[in-house]
Amino acid sequence: MKGEYLQMTETKNNETLHHACYNQNVDMVREYVINAKANSLNKKLTDYSNPINGTPLQIACRVGNLDIVKLLIEAGADKEIKDVGRQSPLSIAISYNYFEITRYLIEAGADVHSKGPNNLQPIHFACERGSKKMIELLLSQGIDINRLDSLKSSLLDFTTNLSGGNLEATKTLIENGIDQKYYSTAFKWACWRNNLKIAAYLLENGADYKSQTTPKSEMLFWICGLGYKEIVELLLGVGVDFTTQVKFKGKMRSYSGSPLERAIETKQYEIVEIINSFKR
Repeated sequence: MKGEYLQMTETKNNETLHHACYNQNVDMVREYVINAKANSLNKKLTDYSNPINGTPLQIACRVGNLDIVKLLIEAGADKEIKDVGRQSPLSIAISYNYFEITRYLIEAGADVHSKGPNNLQPIHFACERGSKKMIELLLSQGIDINRLDSLKSSLLDFTTNLSGGNLEATKTLIENGIDQKYYSTAFKWACWRNNLKIAAYLLENGADYKSQTTPKSEMLFWICGLGYKEIVELLLGVGVDFTTQVKFKGKMRSYSGSPLERAIETKQYEIVEIINSFKR
């Protein structure tokens, strides 16, 4: 009867295990996993235009349902199968900042060193989006706070992004003793990505800003061209020069002139006024 019930439900409601996980139907998941075999527990749906994709466990980690995650793990679901972005279920849960699921997966033996693109591990996703307790949970598992990815980026670099950055993560890493030699590059990225609070915090904690703000610093041209007023004001406050004429080829483009002239060229007139007012 149970098999007939499941078949009928799947046919009428399209309520496969994957759909049950996505819809957070705990009772249906419980019914499915009672006699589930590994191939159904770990089946990966590959239509990535459909939000219901990946394995059931990956889906449960995305929607954030701890009860379903527990049911799947207890039934024998593979904890390490990676999604299309090469993220493990643990990394997925961390990306959504689901602390209780993260803690449970770690207790269940999930690999805290699971590698994705560029050697990214769960800790990198925690630094991008996670809370203080999420990061400290991972650090408590013996993760090296000074580790670098394959592009030589530090964990501190990962706290900066184009969505405002993760100041809580920046503070957590510094409080937990990340090497000060990584402050400077993180400061550069905070400025480049317009993360004012992170840039200011790194300055307050001794970041070597001078190495990142030389006359041939591409970052200075970048922030002037994009109109990052508060970042420009922050740098002017510590004596950074925006008026020196230089000529060089950067990673993004070739430059000739000064950052101030770049602001004029891109019609960032508020930046021009800020720099000229500071000069006076």
